[in-house]
Amino acid sequence: MARHLTLAIFLASLTLISAHCHKKCHKHESFDYRGNACEPSCGLRHSDEQPCPGYIKKTSNLRCNPGFLRDEKTGRCVDPQDCTICDVGESRLPCGRKCEATTRHPYKHKSCSCKACKRRCSCDIYKGYLRDLRSGRCIRPNIIMM
Repeated sequence: MARHLTLAIFLASLTLISAHCHKKCHKHESFDYRGNACEPSCGLRHSDEQPCPGYIKKTSNLRCNPGFLRDEKTGRCVDPQDCTICDVGESRLPCGRKCEATTRHPYKHKSCSCKACKRRCSCDIYKGYLRDLRSGRCIRPNIIMM
């Protein structure tokens, strides 16, 4: 009897969560019953490394899916490169300029085509930044090539 009651409560909870999210979740967003007062956002990308500021409000149990950040200006969950505010070392490069390079291929970069160009946040190679493939951040390597 106790197992049936537990199963019924679990199924009812799933139904409520699913119904709640069906009505209120946006693209790249899901319902999290625990909520999160400090979810990663465009302005606070690396929140796991810093204390959560007291001014961030609870996000009504809606959370961005893994790999997406909350854009403070739009309130939507976006790909990090589509944030309205770029991270340190990133810029919105105009079409035709060289796209970002990575730590794996620091000298291999191609021109961004205007057809595919969305003016996304990219590591600014003109300021010496490369995308670190391990952390996903833009870094300036301290290697002097001779």
